[in-house]
Amino acid sequence: MIWLRVIGTVLILVEPWLSQLEYLGSVLEDLGYQVSIDRTDALGPDFQGWGPHNQISLNGWGPDWLSASNFLGLFTCGGDTISVINHCDPDFDAAFNHARELQATDPAAASIEWAALDQRGVDLALLAPLHNAGADFVSERVDNYQLTPMGFVLFDQMWVQ
Repeated sequence: MIWLRVIGTVLILVEPWLSQLEYLGSVLEDLGYQVSIDRTDALGPDFQGWGPHNQISLNGWGPDWLSASNFLGLFTCGGDTISVINHCDPDFDAAFNHARELQATDPAAASIEWAALDQRGVDLALLAPLHNAGADFVSERVDNYQLTPMGFVLFDQMWVQ
């Protein structure tokens, strides 16, 4: 793991994404932040882990299954099990639980609730995606480019002309 410290803010990133981390650091420097990279090994004895002190983290996440509750559960109190987001709002939790209860009896009404919660998460800027699976560029020679519902390329379905 590589740490990027930004005046009390800690960004954490896995080694292969070093170039992304360095780019993010340069953008933050352009905005006036003092940035330095600390190459503390996340598996070593000095690693303090993620905790409530984090304000920014460059991290990856993928859903276990595709449902609104799986994505939006990250924004609930205790829903972020690795403490990267560190957001807790009892009102958000109440709305989340209401949408989850509606899901079983009235999926259409639940969809409206989930959309409102999603917009609330966007307005709070709890996550800022840097990459979305499926937003890939391929050569014009590639045909039948497909992804699984989890965002993985189906190499056996594509061909090159």
